[in-house]
Amino acid sequence: MTQNIDFDMRAAWHRRFKVDVESNLKAFALRLKEAMPELVTVHETRGFFSSTAKITGVTVELGRFHLAPCRRF
Repeated sequence: MTQNIDFDMRAAWHRRFKVDVESNLKAFALRLKEAMPELVTVHETRGFFSSTAKITGVTVELGRFHLAPCRRF
């Protein structure tokens, strides 16, 4: 019985973490773009029938350096 509850708690935590990561990445990307519009590129994907885009990444160009943190889940 306790194994079942433990699994359910971990699954619920994972679902919440995934939603938090997506919203935090969106907020981070929008703030960067607002602060440095000419240096920041926001990468988005949109589903075929989707009306909203999903932010998948951010690239910051600093001279010859391009900073693009990876997102792996």
